[in-house]
Amino acid sequence: MKSGYPFVGAVCYIICGLLSVISEKKPTKCLAWSRLVTSVVSLVTAAVGFVLLALRLAATTHAWRQCELDAVPTQKPPEDHFDHVPNVIRECFRAGSALLGVLSVMCIFTVLALGAAVPTSIVWWRLAQVLGPGSLPWRNEISSQLS
Repeated sequence: MKSGYPFVGAVCYIICGLLSVISEKKPTKCLAWSRLVTSVVSLVTAAVGFVLLALRLAATTHAWRQCELDAVPTQKPPEDHFDHVPNVIRECFRAGSALLGVLSVMCIFTVLALGAAVPTSIVWWRLAQVLGPGSLPWRNEISSQLS
């Protein structure tokens, strides 16, 4: 895809995960707020990526149909042309199904990333609202103040 979403989305998700692990082992104010920011960025990236993938899936389906329509002759072709038509349709099927398969898997992983980013962003946002910008999110404080 020309948008670069597969690379940008993966980098955002990896950075978000790394900050989550680091902030669990060594909680600081800076890491807590960085975790909130990267969580929100990951959420936005996953949502935009889902829209881009859905649009690309629709365009690929249309292009696949157009490829098959272009392969079928509209006028009576010479006899040797009929041997070529099934090969073109077969190639349209191979290319279209491969591209739709890859886009579908990317869409599934994007939905999973979105499903992970939404609750994470909500939890870190609630934590930031409850504890405030100057406090440190220790594990014992989190459970007592969120309850």
